[in-house]
Amino acid sequence: MEESEIPWRVRQAVYHHFIEHGTAPTIDQLTKRTGLAADGVRGSLGFLAAHHQIVFAPASSEEIWMAHPFSGIPTEFLVSTATGSYWANCAWDLFGIAALLRQDGHAVTRCAETGETAEVYLQPGRPVTAPGVVHFLVPPRHFWKNVAFT
Repeated sequence: MEESEIPWRVRQAVYHHFIEHGTAPTIDQLTKRTGLAADGVRGSLGFLAAHHQIVFAPASSEEIWMAHPFSGIPTEFLVSTATGSYWANCAWDLFGIAALLRQDGHAVTRCAETGETAEVYLQPGRPVTAPGVVHFLVPPRHFWKNVAFT
């Protein structure tokens, strides 16, 4: 394997872990899954973070907070599918989880303005028929200025 392929191998391992466990992997778990040394995994994660493929938790260079559409921490956006339950980072990402997994899903969230519970039934490749609006406070071109806020 070429050295340039290693970060993408680690990225694939991150996503497989999220899909199988619904949580972010640790360095230890990634070393076991990839067969790479811990330093190689750390370096790859740094590369992936620099290229907006993952986001580290605040004040960390090892703990994965986001690998879009998955969140490594509980959020207001819980998606359940046939393979498990997953936290999404935002309303946009809850659609991404069902699409990525190519599975129907059920998402539960809360209206930021009223606090009311909202449910969405997700079917990849089909329009959502639930009433409601997804409002983004920040234009998409500015998401990466503070991806945790958007």
